[in-house]
Amino acid sequence: MRRHPRLIAAAAILVGLLLGTADVARAPRAGAAARCFGAAARDVEHPCTTTSHTVVPAVAHRDDITRSGCRKTERAAGVDCKFGTGDAHPRRTFALVGDSHALGWRGALAVAARSAHWLGYSLWSPACLFSTAARYLDPIVRPGCEQFNRDVRRFLSRHREISTVFVSHATYIAIFPPPGRTVLQAKVAGFTAAWARLPKTVRHIVVIRDNPGTPDATFDCVARAVAAGTPSPGTACREDRDAVLLPDAGMTAVRLARTPRVQAIDMTPFFCDASYCYPVVGGVLVDRDFSHLSIAYARTLGPYVLRAIRRLSARWSR
Repeated sequence: MRRHPRLIAAAAILVGLLLGTADVARAPRAGAAARCFGAAARDVEHPCTTTSHTVVPAVAHRDDITRSGCRKTERAAGVDCKFGTGDAHPRRTFALVGDSHALGWRGALAVAARSAHWLGYSLWSPACLFSTAARYLDPIVRPGCEQFNRDVRRFLSRHREISTVFVSHATYIAIFPPPGRTVLQAKVAGFTAAWARLPKTVRHIVVIRDNPGTPDATFDCVARAVAAGTPSPGTACREDRDAVLLPDAGMTAVRLARTPRVQAIDMTPFFCDASYCYPVVGGVLVDRDFSHLSIAYARTLGPYVLRAIRRLSARWSR
């Protein structure tokens, strides 16, 4: 993964001047500033009250999300690891399924799961949709993605204790629709069919809307803003919402499904307002590259993902 030396150097220098340390991943001290750290700065239900105008990236490099506190588990095809509670008898067992963008949400779900005493399994494969439309993918990756889909169904059939599945995918993954269908129609049909094939023991399917991306030029902008001492690099380097927040076919599939088994979580307000999306929120760099969430920001999203889940699950029987 290519890194941005200017961003690393500029942020380290500024943080060193402000805090007397280069440890930019350290959580802020307790008090009003802590409530405004990361995603908390965009919580409209509990508006941030800090008066500080000093905003610096909490991570000055591209963090590696591959493990992020996830514990290796049984040797099963498609299964990476398990995360969340360490309780012998978790209150709920779930799976997170999808591509590397689903992996990005693992940091948030890990925080939520520990708080709720849930146990999660991470099932992912690079560039693979959990969809019957996988057969329309590029022929180089198609066989692996089709196998991944079979592995997911097989794993969930064996683990009947998994009652909830969270799904997320990169919106930009290309498929080649069959004759007579648009890309959107093919994606929606593929998602819907794949969800229908999950075992009946999966009572709840929750689609997490994909996050906006961050163009490479925006990272350079943040580096320059930090080096110049700009009070809010997130605002200075904001991107037009329509340019970086792509339509998500998974969300369309949820709307058309019209079944209580399939629901959605949309965390877009923690990235964007009505016009812009922000690469730095509450002092935290949102993405670790052009489209994948940083671990630091994902973890600050945890309490708000949990809040969204609890609202969905208020009517769940189990």
